[in-house]
Amino acid sequence: MKNRLVLCDDNDIDRKIERQIIEKTLKIFMRNYEICEYSNGNELMRNFDYVLESDVAVLDIDMPNINGIDIANQMIEKNHLINIIFVTNRSDLVFEAIRCRPFRFVRKELMDKELEEAIASVMSKIKDEILLYEFASGYDTIKIRIKDILYLESKSHYLHIYTNDEVKVIRGKISDYETKLADYGFLRVHLGYLVNIRSIYSITSKEITLDNGEKLPISRKNIAMIKEKHANYVRRFVRGIS
Repeated sequence: MKNRLVLCDDNDIDRKIERQIIEKTLKIFMRNYEICEYSNGNELMRNFDYVLESDVAVLDIDMPNINGIDIANQMIEKNHLINIIFVTNRSDLVFEAIRCRPFRFVRKELMDKELEEAIASVMSKIKDEILLYEFASGYDTIKIRIKDILYLESKSHYLHIYTNDEVKVIRGKISDYETKLADYGFLRVHLGYLVNIRSIYSITSKEITLDNGEKLPISRKNIAMIKEKHANYVRRFVRGIS
């Protein structure tokens, strides 16, 4: 992923204010981001492949033709790791927008306070997720970014580490990594599975569905704990409008 942030708002005055807040906050974190600015959804979609390689998208919900929700849905379909921040003065559209699982909602009347907080929080989240975890594999060490790991599966005396792109195999016990990875947001959902909480899309009494559509079994005794921790994670990173 490149250091890129997308900003799309059809209101020229609001967009100027949003950019100023974003640039000011990024300087605090000393993060050098390319800001791709668009005045409407049609303009953004003409450059969709380019903006898709972004870490963050700040989108106005209420825009003509292609609105922020339409853009967000297409973005997360292609790149579920992108962090969506909605800005809006339309509280009636919030519940529809929740389906996109945005990182934050920002009310335009509280732009100065809420957008700064949202950008600061998403930068902290990205910093945590780009951490590399080192897995010992014989005399070698395998390094994988935390956010790229979907889950670990135990097979005999080996662990299969699944990412979106590949599977790494190391010798080890899943119980050894359950404690080691707990602080990084990994949950023991079943005897043979350790799942990255970031990759969980939904939870039922029988299984867990990941963002990529893959389904994993869930232990009945762990359901309450897993649901609670996942809900806490969502509440931490997703704030609605009251």
